[in-house]
Amino acid sequence: MSKIKLTTIDLKIDEAVGYSIYDSDDRLILKPGSVITSERQIESLLRNGAYRYDEDDLETKKRRSISGASAIKVSNELQNLTPFDVLHNIFQRLRLLFETMNQEPFQIEEQTKSIAKIIINLFKRDKEALIGAIRLMHEYDYTLCHPVHTAIISTMISNQLSYSFKKQVRLICAALTQNISMNDLQRQLQDQKERLTKIQKEAVSCHPKASVTILEACGVTDKRWLEIVEQHHEQVDGKGYPNNIIGDNIIEEARIISIADKYSAMISGRTHRPGMHNKDVIKKIGSERGKETDAKLTMILVGALGVYPPGSFVLLSNGEHAVVIRRSLDPKRPIVSSYADNIGKKMHKPIIRNLDTQGLDIKEHIVPDKALRIDMNLIWGFSR
Repeated sequence: MSKIKLTTIDLKIDEAVGYSIYDSDDRLILKPGSVITSERQIESLLRNGAYRYDEDDLETKKRRSISGASAIKVSNELQNLTPFDVLHNIFQRLRLLFETMNQEPFQIEEQTKSIAKIIINLFKRDKEALIGAIRLMHEYDYTLCHPVHTAIISTMISNQLSYSFKKQVRLICAALTQNISMNDLQRQLQDQKERLTKIQKEAVSCHPKASVTILEACGVTDKRWLEIVEQHHEQVDGKGYPNNIIGDNIIEEARIISIADKYSAMISGRTHRPGMHNKDVIKKIGSERGKETDAKLTMILVGALGVYPPGSFVLLSNGEHAVVIRRSLDPKRPIVSSYADNIGKKMHKPIIRNLDTQGLDIKEHIVPDKALRIDMNLIWGFSR
């Protein structure tokens, strides 16, 4: 069978692909029927190398499928990609994991650990880019964006707590699979403007235990991982669910995911509301400190994000519109990338400015013009 490299002619937005798509290492990355959701996803697929075969018999599918591999490994090719291109790869892998868990359930534990390791190592490589992605990368389905964003925040907090690599992998596995039982409901709620129905409320309140049941059925044997998932909606005041556990009786990893889950949900937009500014999210979570969220972990989150976390859109004192890309020694004067001039016209090429050394200030947070397309690799100054 011949291997055919795909081009822009083969991939269309909002159209289901009619064949299996593999990466350059022969790993399955998109199943037949998968829908391409954005131009950025197409660019990432083609940049990383996307291929199909002129035939695809059952034995070939089995040999090349994600479930046939012992683990997803960070190849040299993946390590040479920009952080944002690696994240595109992660979203595609997580989507495939969710889509195939019914056909090949007993690969879930190994594959989830592999994705978790990629996230942890990528955070070590460029935490500023990953934190920025929480605000800026929302072109995928909420059922993919939310667990990945929660995993990034959980990685950030656990780094501050000096977690061992093994303990961190378990935490990130739980973050990625916390809502595995309600993916279908979350897709429905993403566009729903009305209040939750009684049936929907029951599904939400039951989902921690339901997710544990699914993970156990898929062969997950790590009891701590399962315990974290079951407790991730407990509150320190005992008013959480499903078991009304109080305070330090809630395991620390579950308390980390709880606060990461809240931050990610509030920073993300919905059909009926835009995402909140970082300062408003921090204010909201801060008001819940010691009640819904752990007080110590709340302070770690606030300190780790800073005043202007990467991904914040700001107006500079010279009138330029910019995105914060990295923190500096002065928390109020980060490194930014200006993408529009003082009349809002998109620049031909972003200008990276260190406000701490250039004498510029941030005037205010802004909501970006949706008509201005932001290329995150260009904004961060990554060359290809």
